[in-house]
Amino acid sequence: RRPHHRRVNLGANSRKIFTVICELREQERQGEANLYEGVADQFCVGMATEQGVPLVHIDDNGTFKYIFIKVMKDGGSFLIVRGYGWAEYHDDIYQEVSARLEADGFETECIGGGRIEHRAADKKLKVYGYSQAFGRGNHAKAVEMLKTNYPDYEMSWSNEGY
Repeated sequence: RRPHHRRVNLGANSRKIFTVICELREQERQGEANLYEGVADQFCVGMATEQGVPLVHIDDNGTFKYIFIKVMKDGGSFLIVRGYGWAEYHDDIYQEVSARLEADGFETECIGGGRIEHRAADKKLKVYGYSQAFGRGNHAKAVEMLKTNYPDYEMSWSNEGY
């Protein structure tokens, strides 16, 4: 006797995550991806989208400080990248962004930073350096996140420089 399977109607986000999981499982079998990290990344994107918080917001051009912020609410969390030329210190960005997020009921923690060189005319982004206040950000992860907003850009990262 066959077990009875109930058909489940998945929402758009659930279908997308399911598709990504299937793709990641295949990539993992071929040694090209880590399923856990890939699913975690997609979950973070979904949660940020549902909460109405952009994952990335940086200045349109120039060289400026950037920070990684861990955003938490209702037992879940996701990372965001923020970078602005107006900031003299990394903490200036954190104070501004965290105040807005905390007013909306989120908890925040700055987990690192550095600098971004954004050359819009050349479609290039470079992530490098560190924050004296918060330490070095995960630049590889920052580049990964920046690719969601700038998919046609050439990107690089380095732990060199300040």
